[in-house]
Amino acid sequence: MDRVKLGRVLGSPIDWATAESHVLINPRLPSDLKSRVQLANLPQTPGHIWLGSSGTTAVGSITLYSLTKTGFLIAAEAVNRHLEVNASDVWLLTLPTFHVGGLSIWARAFLGGQRVVDRSLDGWTAEKFHAWVEEAGVTLVSLVPTQIFDLVKLGRKSPRSLRAIVVGGAALTGELYFKARELDFPVLPSFGATEVCSQIATAELRSIEGDAFPELRVLSHIEVKLMDEDRLAVRSASLFQIRADVTPQGVDVLWRAGDWYVMKDLAELSFGEKNPGCVWLTPRGRTGDFVKVSGEMVNVLELTQLFFEISGCVDFAILPALDNRRGHQIVLALTLADYKRAEDWVREFNLRVVPVAKIKNIYFVSELPKSDLKKVLIGELKKQLGLS
Repeated sequence: MDRVKLGRVLGSPIDWATAESHVLINPRLPSDLKSRVQLANLPQTPGHIWLGSSGTTAVGSITLYSLTKTGFLIAAEAVNRHLEVNASDVWLLTLPTFHVGGLSIWARAFLGGQRVVDRSLDGWTAEKFHAWVEEAGVTLVSLVPTQIFDLVKLGRKSPRSLRAIVVGGAALTGELYFKARELDFPVLPSFGATEVCSQIATAELRSIEGDAFPELRVLSHIEVKLMDEDRLAVRSASLFQIRADVTPQGVDVLWRAGDWYVMKDLAELSFGEKNPGCVWLTPRGRTGDFVKVSGEMVNVLELTQLFFEISGCVDFAILPALDNRRGHQIVLALTLADYKRAEDWVREFNLRVVPVAKIKNIYFVSELPKSDLKKVLIGELKKQLGLS
């Protein structure tokens, strides 16, 4: 039987050739939130895919972006060209399809006719990864830095069939990149966003032959510029059309206005001397209160609001702490006066958030450092706890 038929790759959750619309969200979200995220509650637009923002922390709300199937395919075509994908390639899928990094693989395979080895529900381990690749002769895969960390920790050389690993979801550190390269993993750091159907800029294939941390080249379907000196703005046919904030009070809908979309990301841009059409992008972090944990965006402000709701008026601070494997982890700082109640608060908190946003460690101090306006001095507190 043909693997591509009527706009669908065998195993794909999406029929790319129809006007049917879909909502794809994390099945582990709280049940009351999932019940409110229904296609009937969203603008009725044909041929759209609604994906939850990785910034969602499940405090009773979720932000959804409406992406067109056409936009996904435009982005997929650009990535296929960038990676020089051919009919003999085999994709391995380890990321969930409710994540743009996972779903986009199905769009690329639809355009190129590649086989997709779907292991997204099989439970990740580095040992399993090697077996999956070797059994199917996998050549291409998208992973997040946490998975690269696991592969490096295992210490086995890259399977020979692999020719490119696109690493997204969070920044890949130089240290982890070079350790992966020592094991011959063909890692290509990338920078992308749900709002644009996956990648914005990715290292070139030829970077695998070099010995420096690679630059990220802006893909052909994306235009970029900087606002206010370092705020990244993008323009593309793959940009989202609608944003919907689903809250306990209802659904707030915002249609994107204008061609350019100003992101929360900070960046530097440079242009090729010999090829002015070549644009290189260097990410410089994000504005606001967002951090990434295992490739998923976490809003620390929302987590703080939730813990306040659970604990009442006590002295505390929710902090993102650097973590070698996951990028960041969420920790809690409390005063010694609240030692006895801390366990119950954290238990309730962890039941109400998505897994990556759970509190992993609790620190107790005699008092929290505060400003004259009684705001916790986060930088000073991190230094005090040895987290800076």
